[in-house]
Amino acid sequence: MRFFFHISFKGTHYSGWQRQTKGIASIQEELENALHKVTGSETPVMGCGRTDAGVHASSFFAHFDASTCPDIIKLNYTLPADIVIHQVFQVQQDAHARYDALSRTYDYFIHASKNAFQDELSFLYGGKIIFPERVHEACDYILKNQDFKSFCKTPERHKSTVCTIYECYWEFDFDEGRHHFRIKANRFLKSMVRILVHDLLAVGEGRISLETFRQCLEGNRDSQIHQIAYPQGLYLSEIEYTYLKVEQPKIKLY
Repeated sequence: MRFFFHISFKGTHYSGWQRQTKGIASIQEELENALHKVTGSETPVMGCGRTDAGVHASSFFAHFDASTCPDIIKLNYTLPADIVIHQVFQVQQDAHARYDALSRTYDYFIHASKNAFQDELSFLYGGKIIFPERVHEACDYILKNQDFKSFCKTPERHKSTVCTIYECYWEFDFDEGRHHFRIKANRFLKSMVRILVHDLLAVGEGRISLETFRQCLEGNRDSQIHQIAYPQGLYLSEIEYTYLKVEQPKIKLY
């Protein structure tokens, strides 16, 4: 039988979702180890996508095959405190956590003042947004764009760099010094969200012009991508499937 996990995790101390051959532990590795301890069987787990090292997920899905549904309480006790299983439920045998996803949503959080309780969960931003209206206009460009080759760290690894963007916006709270970016699409490329966040902040600071940003979207980036936004502010926050109607936890940092 095939089952789906609905989980969330704090990615600070992990190499990302994908199991690594050596080095820092991954979320996938911790889940597979927990399943082995609880069920006694080697159980591969397939995730809905890959997250970078240090990136979090408030809502993440993964599928696995087993003869019976494992005990969620035992699994949660076995897992580290920064990985939580919210639900486990049976799905049709050909259901696939990655390929069946209709859309994915990412949130990115920024705070302007050092905070001992937030610095692993939000990006401490030292810049100054002086042109918020330009950032909003740049988001409109993103919504109208289709090919994001210039916002992918490894475009040669993708058969296509075309993505359909459903939502893209910033919320700026200058009084509290807290800012929030949200983007929703049918798919994302390697480091695409973090590259977009970096460049949008550069637009807001006036370091790059709207015209330069628009040209990048059209594939005319002058140089290689060397800078991307830090991982701790980024969350995979929502995945949609046709056959799943699951309440997905909301991120509340403040």
